[in-house]
Amino acid sequence: SIKPGHSYELSLGIIGAGVNINEDDHGGVFVKAGYKFIRSPDFYMRGMRYAHVLKGSYIKPEIQLGFYTTDESEYYYDYNYYSGSYTKHEDVGVLTGALLLNIGKQWVYDNSFLMDMYVGIGYGFDTNPYNYGDYHYSFSLPDEDVPFAITAGLKLGFLSK
Repeated sequence: SIKPGHSYELSLGIIGAGVNINEDDHGGVFVKAGYKFIRSPDFYMRGMRYAHVLKGSYIKPEIQLGFYTTDESEYYYDYNYYSGSYTKHEDVGVLTGALLLNIGKQWVYDNSFLMDMYVGIGYGFDTNPYNYGDYHYSFSLPDEDVPFAITAGLKLGFLSK
């Protein structure tokens, strides 16, 4: 928290560090940076206001950048070829970016544990020439023809001093 009602957030994500069930061999990173404008806390108890500076609803403008590689497969059918079809594999690098406006709410428990839920909309892009996927790990592009991006999430974490 910079001051009451204001905080900045920087996130780093690693793509492809877990189990690969789709065999697309995705691997890369993304970075997100935003500035939260937090409303004053909204919980009252016996006439006293709960005063943790990170608790409450917020609006957060955010910028996201990412890069990952993927193994794209194209299937070709050639009836002059003896087997009738073949598969072409190509490693593709995908650059992604988004400018989003997130709306969320966060709760602080025992001044040490934070839970944050949010949704966001904005502008997004990618450089995938195949346009197969609309999910880019930190945001989604529901329609490749319109640069409309969406995001949502749940964050759980511990507060440090």
